[in-house]
Amino acid sequence: MLLEISMGKSRAEIQKAYRQRLKDKNKEEYLRKESERKIRIYVPSHQLFISYQTMTARNAIEETGPT
Repeated sequence: MLLEISMGKSRAEIQKAYRQRLKDKNKEEYLRKESERKIRIYVPSHQLFISYQTMTARNAIEETGPT
């Protein structure tokens, strides 16, 4: 007699299943909201590069210490 032991779901798996249920329940509204969410959180790549440069400059200053 073999028993199958199933592990609990990770947060990512739970969230993926939740999104799928929403999509199955009302697809049109879900797609509209998901599109709006992605537009809202989108950051252009040139802004990311500037942020990266600022971060590396700050790190370089912190590593060298006070002058």
